[in-house]
Amino acid sequence: ESLLYLEARLLDSRRYREWLDLLADDCLYWVPSNPEGGDPRTEHSINLDDRRRLIDRVTLIETGSLYAQIPPSQTCRIISNIEVWPEKNGELLIRSNIVIWEYRRGRTNAFIGWQQHKAMQHDGVRRIKHKVIYLINSEAPQGNITFIL
Repeated sequence: ESLLYLEARLLDSRRYREWLDLLADDCLYWVPSNPEGGDPRTEHSINLDDRRRLIDRVTLIETGSLYAQIPPSQTCRIISNIEVWPEKNGELLIRSNIVIWEYRRGRTNAFIGWQQHKAMQHDGVRRIKHKVIYLINSEAPQGNITFIL
């Protein structure tokens, strides 16, 4: 639970570099366009990023010249129904419901669904190995999502 709450707080306060520190070197971040998910290698995605691509996205946001984030989105994440299952290799599979409220330029949007994290222990610190966000309306047009869900 504390890992999810920390992640939400860092993203909502746009502390992206600290958020990157929570991610494993081989992390996968996926928002499928199919609400049931599937295989990110063969399906369309709203977002599909590895750590290198996430660093690129954060760097672009930090430049201040990303027009779609001028002014930056204000977000508020609500996480609930957290369930955790230990896996054989010491990793944890975590499922939770999420609502991400975004406010920008007089407009409020809600991104609603559930998320799945796989967390691992590395050098005594818990890291996110993969994160998948299943939006309940993922098949609908999502607009220009330029902040990190």
